[in-house]
Amino acid sequence: MKYGKATQIGTKKKSRTAINKEANKKIKSSAKYRSINYCELDGINYPEKFLAPAHKKKRVWYRGKEHLLSSEDHWIKICTSCHGFIESKPYLTQLIFKVLRGGKK
Repeated sequence: MKYGKATQIGTKKKSRTAINKEANKKIKSSAKYRSINYCELDGINYPEKFLAPAHKKKRVWYRGKEHLLSSEDHWIKICTSCHGFIESKPYLTQLIFKVLRGGKK
C-alpha cells in the first residue's frame, strides 16, 4: 500500500489552520508579555481588533518551518491599514523588519 507525503502510519499531521491558530496564540501571548498593544509601524494605540501580526515572509514560505511563524524575529504587530500597505511590497516588508528587528534572519 502506498501513502502520500502527508500520510504517515500512526501519526496525524496538523492542518495549516491548526498550525496558524497555534502560532497566533503564541504571538498574542508574546505581544502581551512585551507590552505591544500598538501598531509597530505608526506607533498608534488601536483597539486590539485592528491589530494583527504581519510576517516577514508569506505564510506559504513557513511550510516545514512552522516554529518560525511565532518567532519574534518573523512577525511584527501592526494595524490593518499598515498591513494592507506592506502586504504586496516584499522589499518594503524586508526593510521594515531590518529596521524594527535589527536585520536578524
